[in-house]
Amino acid sequence: MWLILLAALGIGWLLGRHSVSHKLFQQKNGLSTGYVEGLNYLLNEQPDRAIDVLVSMVEVDSEAVETHLALGTLFRNQGEVERAIRIHQNLIARPTLSKSQRMQALMNLGLDYKQAGINDRAVVLFEQLALETGSHRDNALENLLEIYQYEKEWLKAIDVARKASLKGSAKQNQLIGHFYAELAEQAITTNDLRGAAKMLRHAKGLTRHSARYLLLQFKLAQLRGKYKSALRWLEEIISHCPEFRTHILDDLEACYGELGLESLFLARLKDMAADSRSGLHLVCRIADIVQAQQGKEAALALLEEHADRFSAPLLSAKILTLINLGDPLAGGHQVAELADELVVGLASASIENRCNHCGFEAKERHWCCPGCGAWDSLDYQEAS
Repeated sequence: MWLILLAALGIGWLLGRHSVSHKLFQQKNGLSTGYVEGLNYLLNEQPDRAIDVLVSMVEVDSEAVETHLALGTLFRNQGEVERAIRIHQNLIARPTLSKSQRMQALMNLGLDYKQAGINDRAVVLFEQLALETGSHRDNALENLLEIYQYEKEWLKAIDVARKASLKGSAKQNQLIGHFYAELAEQAITTNDLRGAAKMLRHAKGLTRHSARYLLLQFKLAQLRGKYKSALRWLEEIISHCPEFRTHILDDLEACYGELGLESLFLARLKDMAADSRSGLHLVCRIADIVQAQQGKEAALALLEEHADRFSAPLLSAKILTLINLGDPLAGGHQVAELADELVVGLASASIENRCNHCGFEAKERHWCCPGCGAWDSLDYQEAS
């Protein structure tokens, strides 16, 4: 009921704003009567009949258009999209609308369709508005960009981004870079490595030290069997994107193995562990690899060497795991398993990606925030 009252108040406010004089009401008694009738239907929770009355009044007074636009927006914001569509379609059908009013009605109808998930119809309207000038064009391009991103129409998104008001800006370059990266990933999925390389050459918005750019270049080199090149790209990630070190350990080991450099792999890991930018989760992963290849004493020595850099709970649990590993005493193996579960749980809880735009949190890495749609906004964080 309160939504209906809100609608009535909104119409009353707009009517007061645009038809304020008592004299005008006297001259257009039929108009005021129509509004009263429409508001009565709203108050009696008969919105469809209210729409019939209020929309018909546009034929009498074009100043009522803004009132109806506001009513349509109100319905859309409250999830009553079908009613919003009906209002805006009726407005557009009126031959008496000015160009500005028609453009606004088209924009609102496009927003209705977009919210309803009828993107094909929304696109038709937004493309029409994108040919105009001013704010309608900018708003239309912005909505087209959102739709094409949602539908993963990356080439169309690139075309729209190049036309948008952010043209030539760092944000535009960043967006287009990510769109080309998406196309590169699609090409890799279909084993079109030449196409993927071409897409990456266009991804100028992704700098050479961008994690996504480096990871894609590594993947291309790996799939082509160029392991020296792949290793160089991994070293770039280690140097410039320390937050991704934990995620590339398996790939790093594979590259060393393919190049016959297994004897150098552990030394490289220990260098990484000594780097102050390496978090405890990475050091624990390295300790696991050291334990598998050199035994638990070597792994314990590695952890103790860097113990003063990290908080006690996770480190203590990891050390307990190693101490009890293979212990012949009764229950030793069970203790090790429990401690290892604690390590996994604590490590998982300490690592997250948090969007610096909307605060969305995720355990997995996302280039585009699932919460707000911002690109490159999730900062990897690892508690020490």
